[in-house]
Amino acid sequence: MSKISRLIKTYSPTRIAGALRRRGGQYLRKWQYRPQATKSVKNQVFFESFQGKVIGDNPYDIFVELKRVRPDLKFVWTTGPGTRAPEGATGVRFGSREWLDALATSK
Repeated sequence: MSKISRLIKTYSPTRIAGALRRRGGQYLRKWQYRPQATKSVKNQVFFESFQGKVIGDNPYDIFVELKRVRPDLKFVWTTGPGTRAPEGATGVRFGSREWLDALATSK
């Protein structure tokens, strides 16, 4: 593969547009997420596994044990398009305003 064809493939308009969209989303989340502006921290635990794509792995085991040992806590899970929060927890969509609030106010 020649250098020119590799550069064309690497810097295609579609890839550049995707990168700009991701960076724009990151900038927007950075602007919205300001934990220093939070006056109170809630008595809740925030769980995230693979940006909400999977409800499982080690965070789920920790959730099950914490739910058994500390039923007084509120549990918040990051969810994605194909996932739901486990029973006894609240789900927030990854990258949403509620997700940012839960991230900033959870212990």
